[in-house]
Amino acid sequence: MPILLLGQNHRTAPVELRERLAFDEEKTSVLAKCLKQDPTISEAVVVSTCNRMEIYAVADDAERGVARLEELLEQVHEVPLERIAGSLYRETDDEALRHLFRVASGLDSMVLGEGQILSQVKAGYASSRDLGLTREILHRTFNQATACGKKVRTDTKIGEGAVSVAFAAVELAKKIFQDLTKEKVLLIGAGATGTKVAHHLKVFGVEDVLVSNRTLERGRSLADCLGATLVPWENYGAYLNEVAIVVTAASVQRPLFTMETVQRALEGRGRRPLFLIDLGVPRNIDPAISKKAGIFLYNVDHLEGIVAESSAKRRGEAEKAEEIIDEQLCQLLEWLASRSMTPTLKQLRQRLEEIRANEVALARNRLDEKSLAELERVSHRIVNKILHTPTVRMKDQAAKGEGASIIQHVRHLFGLDDKSLR
Repeated sequence: MPILLLGQNHRTAPVELRERLAFDEEKTSVLAKCLKQDPTISEAVVVSTCNRMEIYAVADDAERGVARLEELLEQVHEVPLERIAGSLYRETDDEALRHLFRVASGLDSMVLGEGQILSQVKAGYASSRDLGLTREILHRTFNQATACGKKVRTDTKIGEGAVSVAFAAVELAKKIFQDLTKEKVLLIGAGATGTKVAHHLKVFGVEDVLVSNRTLERGRSLADCLGATLVPWENYGAYLNEVAIVVTAASVQRPLFTMETVQRALEGRGRRPLFLIDLGVPRNIDPAISKKAGIFLYNVDHLEGIVAESSAKRRGEAEKAEEIIDEQLCQLLEWLASRSMTPTLKQLRQRLEEIRANEVALARNRLDEKSLAELERVSHRIVNKILHTPTVRMKDQAAKGEGASIIQHVRHLFGLDDKSLR
């Protein structure tokens, strides 16, 4: 049975289109109800994140299965298929599985090596399983994919190092302060860059955050999102003595902090270090401030150098990750190939068992009870021995990609599809 993938991600669709196809709990439940009544699809898993929507499925026919998934996507999200068709990608069997393994390993993410996707893949599988959408094939597939993702993160360094200026800023702060969760942060600027820094801080467990922004509404929105405290734009400097970390990402023409303002604000601070991250262009902080003892100042150029170095290292680790994926995927494909032999091997055993039972029945009236029991035992052993070598070799050939041909020959030689022999 073909394994299918129908998906859309950050490479194929803008965010406004990805939003239309996102699966929340309610829409996943609606899809599950439809699939349970559908004879075409026997298993399915939905993986939905801010950067991707993917449905993995097992169907009785690849073409019909993909068409049905497209219909259901249109139905559940109430969006015309012609509007989304161009943003969708479709894969089957080996390519669908390889894609899943690369996703779970962080190789298909917007940020190479991003680790959050592995937990999102696991969550998508768990949700689909709880809704009764998975059986043996996707159960084995997703367990193997998550195991692969874990191995990639354990055996390579693909998740190490900063891959964005915002992330680099937070990683630098971690090196200076042993426990970021205990530190207070002042964030000035609630635009795209400031928001990214804020969210990275939140991921690392920073709870005590002050937010200041020239536009009050935007500042309040970010503060509410973080559970942070909003401070007045005209008075942000007054909080400099309270915090350990200051992140500036404001669009201004003159520095927000000069040597004079910092020196005045830091009176009475003592030896406590102050970490300043200037993400503004033009710069928000006078570079001369870095000469003051106890102050660590980094700007965009410093951070971009760190990002470039980290990205290069991650690309090198991606080659090792691909090797792990090949190895793990091969194990799954061997299992799937041997599994495809099961119906034919089962029928072959049934055919031989019918012949054995018929022959024993013919001898029943000519043998005493003890001899008949011996005949039963010996004939069972003969059937098992006859089947042993073909079973092993059929599975070996299946693992080499020749399963379909072997199945066809076996079914023909033993007349497994010949109704007259039943």
